[in-house]
Amino acid sequence: ESNYSVTAVRHGKYKAVWCTAPGLGQYSPELVKHYDVPLMFDVEVDPSESTPLNEPNKKPSGKDDLDALNRILKAHAMEVATFQFGRIVDIPDGPGEGPDLYGVCCDRSRGCNCTNDEEVTGIFNLGTKSHHD
Repeated sequence: ESNYSVTAVRHGKYKAVWCTAPGLGQYSPELVKHYDVPLMFDVEVDPSESTPLNEPNKKPSGKDDLDALNRILKAHAMEVATFQFGRIVDIPDGPGEGPDLYGVCCDRSRGCNCTNDEEVTGIFNLGTKSHHD
């Protein structure tokens, strides 16, 4: 579980990034870069995150930027210290629910209130009775 960590956070106008990698089909594990001191971006000025406010693994020099980084690092340390890994547990089915009994657009407890099959609306015929079958 120690391999899982926060890769980026947003704090006001700032974004802190601990891990970078090429995207759009160019991913390769050897190209992943991790930073002990996250890269900081002012996303209001630089929404494409092309120019970090700091050099890799160095703190930013601007007072406001450094103050923001310190708040982020403090919150990150608290999260790492107190986070508990767990399992996602499915919510139990309610009355009248179960396999093959889930309704997308209607309340099964009152009977189907979808339109007739001749009025096809949207993708997968949602909004018609045919999406139930």
